[in-house]
Amino acid sequence: FGLDSRSRDTLCVLREEYKSLCKKSQEQAAKEKDSTINQQLQELDQQITGSSLGLEHFMREMGLVYEMLKNQDNHNEEEKWIVKKLPPIAADLMLDGFPLELIDGDVSNIPLQWVTDVLKTVEDRIGRETRVFVLTVLGVQSTGKSTLLNTMFGLQFPVSSGRCTRGAFMQLIKITGDLQTELGCGYIMVIDTEGLKAPELSNIDGSYEHDNELATLVIGLSDLTLVNMAMENSTEMKDVLQIVVHAFIRMREVGKRPVCYFVHQNVSDVSAHDQNIACRKQLLEQ
Repeated sequence: FGLDSRSRDTLCVLREEYKSLCKKSQEQAAKEKDSTINQQLQELDQQITGSSLGLEHFMREMGLVYEMLKNQDNHNEEEKWIVKKLPPIAADLMLDGFPLELIDGDVSNIPLQWVTDVLKTVEDRIGRETRVFVLTVLGVQSTGKSTLLNTMFGLQFPVSSGRCTRGAFMQLIKITGDLQTELGCGYIMVIDTEGLKAPELSNIDGSYEHDNELATLVIGLSDLTLVNMAMENSTEMKDVLQIVVHAFIRMREVGKRPVCYFVHQNVSDVSAHDQNIACRKQLLEQ
C-alpha cells in the first residue's frame, strides 16, 4: 500500500526537527526559559501523532461508516451496497494477514456491531467447525509486547522506540500441517493490547479502572494470556498482578477459567529463577 513508507519519510523529518529543538531547549534551560520552544515542541508532537497514517486508520473509518449506516432505518441502493460489502472486505484482509482494530485506543471505544459482523464473515469463510485459539499479551507500557508477538509468530505489529500500541488489534494466523493436529485448532488469533500503567493516563482519575477493564476484556476473550515483564522487577510484577488478579476474579464470576503465563524478557542469567525465589515468595504473601 505504500502508506508506511510515506509516513516513515514524513516522520523522519519531523523527528529530526523535534530532536534539534529538544537539544536547543536543553542548552537554553541553563540560561533562561523560552516558552516559544516549548510551544513549538508541542506543535511538533501533534504533527508527529497526526502524520502516522496506516491501513488501520482506513479500517477504523470503514467501521465507523458501517456502524452509522447500520443504525439508520432507510437506506438507498449505494448505502445498502456499502453495508453488504464492507464486512467481507475486512474479513478478506484479516485472512490475508492484516490486523483488525478491536478497541479504538484514541477514544477507548469498541465498534461492537462492526467487529461482530466482520468476525461472523470470517467464521463463514473458514468454516464454523474450525477452531480458533485466542492468545493475548498484557503488560506495562513499552515492555516489548508487540516485539514479543512479532518474534514468536513472525507478525508485523508496528514497533519502534517511543511508539506504543493504542487500543487493541487482532490478527489471524493460519495453522497448517502436523501442527494443526497437534494444537487442535485451524487458526490462532493474536491480540496485541496497549500498555498498562501508561504515564500519560497516570494523572487522569479512573486510570486504574481503564487498566482493569482492558485486562478483563482481553482475558475474557482469550484461551491463553501472556503477561509480559521487562527484566525481573518485582515492583512491576506487583502492579500487574493486581490488575490481572482483578480480571481473574471477574472471570470466576461468569464461570470462565482462563490460562495465564508470565514471560520475563531480557533476563540473561540462567540462575534468575532460583535467585528470585525469595522475591516471588514475598510477592505471593502480599
